Amino acid sequence: MHRTRSTSRLLLAGLALAAGACRVPGGVDGGPGPAFCTAPVSELPDGAAPETPSTLAMVVGTENAAQTQVTTPWHEGDHVPLVAGGQGGFMIRPAFDVTAPAALPEDSAHRTCVAVTMLSGGTGGAASRRSLMQGALGARIDGTTATYHVPALLGLLSYSANIDRSTLMVTFYLNAAADTANAGYVAMTVVPDSALAP
Repeated sequence: MHRTRSTSRLLLAGLALAAGACRVPGGVDGGPGPAFCTAPVSELPDGAAPETPSTLAMVVGTENAAQTQVTTPWHEGDHVPLVAGGQGGFMIRPAFDVTAPAALPEDSAHRTCVAVTMLSGGTGGAASRRSLMQGALGARIDGTTATYHVPALLGLLSYSANIDRSTLMVTFYLNAAADTANAGYVAMTVVPDSALAP
């Protein structure tokens, strides 16, 4: 089933609202949300690896308390924190460390805009669901020349708590907004788990 543009906008608006009210099940408040930016939105990918090789090396995982770097990378089959949003949805919060072949266009604070798409639930057609498509600012990590940290985003998985401790395929696509030839791709299965703190 294809989403209309208005449905996609409502989904993104819902994600933005949920970002302001993110909490861990049990009532512990989450940290501040990421800074968003305008990134080109292309056709929704099908969950498969891109035909052209990735130029962005990506580490997906849980970030440190300072929100400056991924400190717990996610690997195939890992249990990852499941978060409840204020709008009633359940989601994971992937953060990204992204290394480009050379420095990307930056603002005065050494931040660059990247487009992040997350699919959940498989590959191809109706089996894939867009659970996140957002432009987010990534800050260059201190001591590096071309590695940027994108703070934890909200990747909506379900409006049912039944997602807790279920194995799920997630696929991440990243594109540099100012240089769309730079792209990255990661696919893995994870187990969203509300017993883990984000």
